[in-house]
Amino acid sequence: MAEWQHSIVSYLDLVDIKDLIKKGNSIASSEMRDFHQFIQKKALEKLPLHKNIYVWNDSILFLSFTGEGYSLYEPIMKELDTFKAVIDKRWRCYAISVKGKTFPPPSNQETAGDKFVYLRASSFAFANCFAIEAEGKKIKGKKPSWYVDIRIVKHIKTSTQFKRKLITMQPTERPRTIFMYYDHLWKNTQTVL
Repeated sequence: MAEWQHSIVSYLDLVDIKDLIKKGNSIASSEMRDFHQFIQKKALEKLPLHKNIYVWNDSILFLSFTGEGYSLYEPIMKELDTFKAVIDKRWRCYAISVKGKTFPPPSNQETAGDKFVYLRASSFAFANCFAIEAEGKKIKGKKPSWYVDIRIVKHIKTSTQFKRKLITMQPTERPRTIFMYYDHLWKNTQTVL
């Protein structure tokens, strides 16, 4: 029987693509294709703690398994913070990370063929990334660079300033504190891979 696995689900989205699309030329699609190639080239070798990486349009979804303890939280987040810093050198982006448990995969997944693609990141954490994103879009002025679930923040030691926001999360429909960082999570985050 498949089990629910403790995980961190992270979602990264580019900021300026919609503006490029409005210009009506091929710049937006070229940028997204360059983005996809960059992710494919760098992520496989530079993100060993992230077990699955999904890329579409101007977005990336990362899945990391944490196990029962908390020892992997900080290494996972540092790995992703460095990766985001490298992406930020070319494309502006924001990232959202949420702690959760992945849903067990369908039992007949192997027989579904190429037509059926199951996202191992399927979870309430994945859904909550979009709830956080929707709340982030309501923020006036400068937007945060990072949104991190309190259930992650409690187990890492970041070194940059943050603000807090309560956001209603699934499956409990209760508010949970999200930490919003306006820079990288650590002051000494590397910007090279």
